[in-house]
Amino acid sequence: MVCACVVYARRLWCMPHTQCASQQESGGGSSSSSSSNTDGAWYLAYVGILPAYQNRGLGAALLQPLLAWADQDRIACGCYTMSERSVSFFQRLHFTVAEHVPARKGHSAYWILRREPRATTTTTTT
Repeated sequence: MVCACVVYARRLWCMPHTQCASQQESGGGSSSSSSSNTDGAWYLAYVGILPAYQNRGLGAALLQPLLAWADQDRIACGCYTMSERSVSFFQRLHFTVAEHVPARKGHSAYWILRREPRATTTTTTT
């Protein structure tokens, strides 16, 4: 079975994008910038599964390690989509719609989603 998929995340959530680019070049991570919207969250830039392989849990399986890592480090995640179908996919992964921007002349509607870190349980061995 051959499956093509993409997961790409940057440990950034900032505006304007020029600040994001400069942080990426310097290694990302939590921002020391004075921008008020740099909270160190991860931005999921690309997530995709070929249509023939969708609805099999592959997207969720690919994102699970990344989301677990974000939860462990108490890092929020964000993304945007122009697909209403994708909104429900991300909601199943505990993302919430932060904003819906309706379509307007020459531009498609899109949704901005955000996922706050979820509580993780740690076990210790004695």
